[in-house]
Amino acid sequence: MPTRSRTEPADAKVEGPPEEKGWLPSLFEDSPYGLVVTGRQGLILNSNRRATEMLFPRDTSKVRGSRCCDSICEPLNRQYRGGRNSVCLTERARDTGGALAEARLEVDLGGVRTSVWVTASPIECGGAGAVLYLRPEDPSYGDLRTWTARRETKISSPPQLRIHTFGRTRVDVAGRDVGGDWLHQRPGQLLEYLVCARHRVATSEQISEALWPGREQPWSTTSVRHQVHALREKLEPDRGSDTPSQFIVTQRGGYRLDPKRVWIDADEFDDKVRTGLTLFVNGEGQAAMAPLQQALNLYQGDFLSDDPYAEWALEERDRLRELAGRELRAMLSQTRSSGDLDPAAEHARRLAEMEPFDLDVQREFLEICIERGRHSEAMRRYALIRRRVRREFGHDPDFNLADLGR
Repeated sequence: MPTRSRTEPADAKVEGPPEEKGWLPSLFEDSPYGLVVTGRQGLILNSNRRATEMLFPRDTSKVRGSRCCDSICEPLNRQYRGGRNSVCLTERARDTGGALAEARLEVDLGGVRTSVWVTASPIECGGAGAVLYLRPEDPSYGDLRTWTARRETKISSPPQLRIHTFGRTRVDVAGRDVGGDWLHQRPGQLLEYLVCARHRVATSEQISEALWPGREQPWSTTSVRHQVHALREKLEPDRGSDTPSQFIVTQRGGYRLDPKRVWIDADEFDDKVRTGLTLFVNGEGQAAMAPLQQALNLYQGDFLSDDPYAEWALEERDRLRELAGRELRAMLSQTRSSGDLDPAAEHARRLAEMEPFDLDVQREFLEICIERGRHSEAMRRYALIRRRVRREFGHDPDFNLADLGR
């Protein structure tokens, strides 16, 4: 009689031809994602090596017999709900009947803080109730065999180079402002381009085409090397000639900012907005407000607004602006539904400034002004909207101020 694979839950049944039964356990065990199978009450029935190393790096014996809430759900609740209104992912997945949106879980890997994205979906297989999927935030942990080694060598100190991209561009190294006129010159433009390309390697050809369009090779490639050297000198003036750069690394014939040593406000903004929107979509509106407010505090203006006409920055600027709009809409919806009209008015005002020709946004702002008894402000605002729409489109808005007070 064949023995049951250690990767199968005790009461799971493998259906299909006999030859398929051999690779199904391997598929589970060797997945690049962490997989946790839970029972209907949240008891962990099984987990693959990837999940075990992400959740229990010090003591793998804790996996069996524990519950999903012990290592995943409760830490998430503490992070985003302050321990209130605890939610079990197994129960929520079974209640909703479908996959949940991802949530960002901070974990401690042997003294190194990192993050894991978690989602869950229901299953009906023996006594199993749900599968929890864990995706490491750091893509460099793609090889399971090097997870432990990379965990030991990962930089644990805070990033030394911090780049603020919203509104006026600011750069500091180890807490010291290193900005200046150079930010508006070639080295500064190169830094901004590398910020836009921060999730990939930027080749010399791509950099040259963006910063010096129309120039011929190899002259422009030489210029890229020269500007990379100049930028490294601005960021690391005390670096020895034979010492590799901490911040701008050379990879596969191109350049990129080292994500372990460089902090960029746009990345933190992105993470916090997505965390907040995930909570909001899942019905946790109050818990969503903290990460959304933290993100809003970071958004001090458009991305790289010092260089508004740089074509290579337009796509990322528009993406982050659209994300900020989604964030403000969620905050506006939450504060208005809870009757908090003062913060709702502030969110509506900021959203109206971002979307001057979105008449639905303008109308909602006017409605809040009237609800707060600010009739004079509503009249001034409507007159401004009317002039703007007439000037750009040649007609009045599709609503009257009198309609809003009814």
